[in-house]
Amino acid sequence: EEAVVAILVGHGAPVHDCCFSPDNRFVLSCSPGRSLRVWAVAEQVCVRQLVCSPDVLRCCWSTDGRTIVSIGRDKLLAVWSGVETTSSTKEHPSPTAG
Repeated sequence: EEAVVAILVGHGAPVHDCCFSPDNRFVLSCSPGRSLRVWAVAEQVCVRQLVCSPDVLRCCWSTDGRTIVSIGRDKLLAVWSGVETTSSTKEHPSPTAG
């Protein structure tokens, strides 16, 4: 039987994309509010917030769970490494900044 098992709240704008981590413990989501978020599904909390392109459209996790990628209307593809999912929320600078 179908049932909602978690509702994850935190983005300030509509969510454009999401995907599960390879181990299915986390969800990666993106929103045009310059936000990529990593959610711990069981705890229903955001464990990472990454500042990204203001017009982010899609996001995806690598098969080993160590890297994520985001794409946006700005025609940039940002590859993020070192995104651990075990500690508190932390903002990372945009890989396109500076």
